Amino acid sequence: MKKAVLLTVVVAIATVFLLSQGAGTVQAQAGGGLAQDQPPAPAWRSQMEAADLMISEAEKTKKRCEEEIARAQEMKKRAQEGRAKAMAAGGTAGDQPQYPWVTMEKAADKMIADALKTIERCELQIKTGKALKIEAENELKKLGQ
Repeated sequence: MKKAVLLTVVVAIATVFLLSQGAGTVQAQAGGGLAQDQPPAPAWRSQMEAADLMISEAEKTKKRCEEEIARAQEMKKRAQEGRAKAMAAGGTAGDQPQYPWVTMEKAADKMIADALKTIERCELQIKTGKALKIEAENELKKLGQ
């Protein structure tokens, strides 16, 4: 009984999928005079909106990364000052362990490096978004919209 119900559901899903594929073909053929490689105006508008969103999100992420770099640089400065104070407090490297300060400094360096890589990716995303937006604007101008 369970196998029959499962088989019926699978057949129903396959039927809906196949019918939707056929309907897409009919709609594409009914498009008439549009060139095959040129989407209708709403697709270009969607691309323009998506490009705007892509640029906006990348700029927000870039700003957050710049803020993180500033925090990491401050953390690194505190670590260096802490290590210097520990050394000046009368200890030598043997009786004043530096590892908390060194670890803090290494963590700050890692944070800065990660943020810089993310900024690099964001700049690429902004560049790509601008290119997509320009392409969509040009195509809309060609279509007279």
